[in-house]
Amino acid sequence: MGGAALVVETGVRGQVVVHACAAACASGVRCGMTLAHARALLGGMACITIPHDPAGDEAALGALARWCLRWSPRSRADPPTCVLLDISGCEHLHPGGERGLASGLAGAMRRFGLTARVAVAGTVGAAWGVAHAGPEGVTCVEPGGEREAIGALPPWALRIEPEVVGALEEIGVRTIGQVLDLPRIALPGRYGPEIVRRIDQALGDMPESVHGTAPADSPVAVLEMPGGTTRWESVAEGVKHLLAGLTVQLQGRECGVTRLEARFTRLGASPASICLGLSRPTRSRTHLWSLLRPHLERLHLGAGIEFIELRALEVMPITHEQETIPGLAPGSAREKPSFEVAQALEIVASRLGAERVRRFAHRASHRPERAWSTERALAPAGDGPGVPGAFPPRPSRMFDPPEPAEVMALCPEGPVLRLAWRDGSHGIIACLGPERIGGEWWVSREAQRDYFRVQNEQGLWLWVFRDLDSGDWCVHGVWG
Repeated sequence: MGGAALVVETGVRGQVVVHACAAACASGVRCGMTLAHARALLGGMACITIPHDPAGDEAALGALARWCLRWSPRSRADPPTCVLLDISGCEHLHPGGERGLASGLAGAMRRFGLTARVAVAGTVGAAWGVAHAGPEGVTCVEPGGEREAIGALPPWALRIEPEVVGALEEIGVRTIGQVLDLPRIALPGRYGPEIVRRIDQALGDMPESVHGTAPADSPVAVLEMPGGTTRWESVAEGVKHLLAGLTVQLQGRECGVTRLEARFTRLGASPASICLGLSRPTRSRTHLWSLLRPHLERLHLGAGIEFIELRALEVMPITHEQETIPGLAPGSAREKPSFEVAQALEIVASRLGAERVRRFAHRASHRPERAWSTERALAPAGDGPGVPGAFPPRPSRMFDPPEPAEVMALCPEGPVLRLAWRDGSHGIIACLGPERIGGEWWVSREAQRDYFRVQNEQGLWLWVFRDLDSGDWCVHGVWG
C-alpha cells in the first residue's frame, strides 16, 4: 500500500494540514483540516508529515523561477506555488510552438519530481486561473479565447480576495462566467474595485506584465535588527543605511536600478515587501528614499522588524555624462529637465499609484481622434511610432466628437469665408488648406475629410473639415 505526504503547521487548533499530496487528496484530505482528521481519512495508509517552512518554500520557488529563465527571459515567482513566464517571442525557438514549449516545461518539472499544471494564454490572469483551477496537464488557450477558457472556473481563479468569493457565493455565483454576467457598474460598489481590475486583466482589457525575477548576483543589501524593533525611526534609518550600501554596489557596476524591492521580516506576522518601478535607471540615494518613504510610513511593523533586505530586481547601465565644461557656468553644459521631470513623476506615482499617473502617447492612425492614447507615465518608451515630425500642425485642443458648423465658401471645396459655430458667426480672415485625411479602410468604411486651418476676426485659429461623403462641415479643434 502506498503512502501519503502532508505538510502541516502548528496553530491554535493544533497541527493543521497546509498542503497534501495527490494520494491524500484522493482520500478526502483537504487543506485546513486538522492532522488528526486527515489521519482518520487516510485509514491504514502510511503518512509522512513535513513541517511547513514558508521562507524555505519561497526561496525554493525563487530558485525555480531563476531556473526557468532558460525558457524565457522574463520569469517571476508568484508565491506560494506559481511561477509566471512571459514567453512572447520565444515560441518559435521550440518545436511545436507554444504547446511544445509548455509540454517541455511540464516534462522538466516531472523530472524534478514536481507535479505541475502548465497553462498558456494571452493574459496573465487567464493563464493563472486555468493553471490553478483548470484541467490537469498542459492547456493552451487560443488567442481571443480567454473569456471562454475561464468562464467555467470558480470565482477565486480571478485572484480576488476570499471575502469577495464568499460574498459572490452568497448570491449563488459559482463560476467566473456568472460573474461576467453581473452588471459591471454594480461590481465596484458591492465588491470593491479589485474585482473589476482582475476581470479586465484576465480578459486583456487592462495590461499586466511579468517582471523578470532578480538574478542570483543582483545587487542586494541586508540588515539584521536583533530582537526586532517597533520604532519607525529605527526602521527608516536602517533603510537609509542599506540604500547607501546598495548605491555603492550600483556605482561599482556603473548601473542604476529600475525596479527595487524592499523586504521586511516581521515578528508575529508574514514578511512584507515594497516594490518600486522607475522610468529610468538611478542610483540616487535621495531619490530612492523619497520613493520608499511614503510606503514605509504605511507599513505595519507587526511585533517588530527583524530583517530588512533591499534588492535591485532590474538594473540598467548608466552612461557617463559630463556635468560641467571649463569656462562655463555650472549647469550650463547640459540641460537636465527630462531627468528632473522623470523623478517628479516617480514620486507622484509612488504616492498615488503607477496606474493613476498617465501620459499621452502617439498612435499610428490617420484619424486625428485615434492618433493618441494614454499610457502609464512610468512605462518604458516602446517601439511605437513616436510623435510624427512631418505632420502639419495640430490643435492644442481637440473636440470629441467634432462640433457641427455651417460654412460659407467660394465653392464646396473651399476656401472658407464665413463660419457659423456655437451660436455665433465668425468672419474668416485667413484660410490654409485643404489637407486631405483619408479613412482607415482596414478598420471600417470611413469618409475622407478635407481639413482647413482658419483664423477668425478675433485672431482665433480653428481646425475645420468637410466630410467628402455628406458635405457636412465640423470644427475639430482650436489653437489655444
